[in-house]
Amino acid sequence: MKTLFLKCIGLAISSRVKFLVGAFVIFLGLSVAQASQASTGTVILAKGVVTATNATQQSRVLAKGGGIEEGDVVNTANKSFAVIRMLDNTKLTLKPNTTIAIGAFNIKEGEEEGCINLVKGGLRTVTGLIGQRKPESFNVDTPIASIGIRGTDFITRICAGEECLEDENSLSFGGTDQNSQAAGVAEDINKNLPARNRLA
Repeated sequence: MKTLFLKCIGLAISSRVKFLVGAFVIFLGLSVAQASQASTGTVILAKGVVTATNATQQSRVLAKGGGIEEGDVVNTANKSFAVIRMLDNTKLTLKPNTTIAIGAFNIKEGEEEGCINLVKGGLRTVTGLIGQRKPESFNVDTPIASIGIRGTDFITRICAGEECLEDENSLSFGGTDQNSQAAGVAEDINKNLPARNRLA
């Protein structure tokens, strides 16, 4: 069985399991004692069904004001979306049918680090303090590519078949289209084609 490794939190996902959100299994190379107990982020908007599964595979429904911690796997269902503000003020907007895993977030000066694993779907990122202080230390990882900072506002998608091509001119996040002239870079990771960059 082929295994894909998402480096920023030591997350291993089988290529078969990554398509089955309900059977998604996460492995963290951290003990419970090492894991941060403080909220790494806060849900500032949730529409539809938005859930999080922690490192011990306990699931919870997320609503406005809910906390997000390192190691959480956040999922949006069909016709659902969420906006999360991380502790460094990075803002994450999750498209419907999206799964992300929250990696390390450290805002201590000189030790800044931020990492998000995009497992499926689409994610808009507006970077905060980490991206401003140390942009090389903020990454969005996918099963086939690691994306470094290309600006303060960028979009990452994982597409099956030609989904990205069908959505060439705009991305819908919670009913709001991000115009093709919006700032930032869209990183389209197509499962059947090499990774490529183009304007959102």
